[in-house]
Amino acid sequence: MTEKHRKVVLYAGLCLLFFHFVFVGWYVSPFSRKHYPAFVLTYVSSFFHQNWLLFAPPPSENYYLFAFYAQGDSLKKTEILGPLISAHERNRLAGHEAILTSFVNHIHYFEKTTTQRYPLNGPVKGDRNFEMLRHSLAGYLKYLYGKDARLQRCVLYVAPLNEKGRVYFD
Repeated sequence: MTEKHRKVVLYAGLCLLFFHFVFVGWYVSPFSRKHYPAFVLTYVSSFFHQNWLLFAPPPSENYYLFAFYAQGDSLKKTEILGPLISAHERNRLAGHEAILTSFVNHIHYFEKTTTQRYPLNGPVKGDRNFEMLRHSLAGYLKYLYGKDARLQRCVLYVAPLNEKGRVYFD
């Protein structure tokens, strides 16, 4: 292959690589959410589209994680997962995925291993997975609201799509 052919192949490869990163960047950019041209979607989905049914079943329950915490002299309540999911959906590159995954994994492992699932749910005592969830929640509250935020109570509400909900708390 001559020097001229090598340069053509090199430049063609660099152009393809450039357009690949531009299209993928455009697709994941929080500024262009659902406003990208059809050719970007066609290109990105041909390489990265996943049928999530192959990897994980569709969600069968919704989780709500409430934290009651003391800050100064007042007691406050906040819902944790809803705002995190919304923030992650608005900007997937902002770094919310790790903490969101951590909370959902703690909840999942707790739900799958707890002895309180049926027929009674309520106060949780001595469950390692719930304690890990509680510990992560306490650290996250300190990150959000400062070092004086102290977790008082953790309430997990699991709302299955086809049956009555379950409530766990400490």
